[in-house]
Amino acid sequence: MLGAASGVTARPSIVAVAAAPLAVSVYRGLRAGYDDPYTLVPVMARNIQLHLATGLLLIAGHLVALLAR
Repeated sequence: MLGAASGVTARPSIVAVAAAPLAVSVYRGLRAGYDDPYTLVPVMARNIQLHLATGLLLIAGHLVALLAR
């Protein structure tokens, strides 16, 4: 958010912060199941969802910014 406010990154990228709850879930799952690979399988599925959601939100933010011009 600071990057968008200072102009380092594009302002539409702020919308990707909406995926933060998934990131917290992935972090907690990794901490809890670090030693057991079978416990990590659902966590890795959430990690894929996190990356997909972040990418889609970034695309949506930039499309909205382009259409708003």
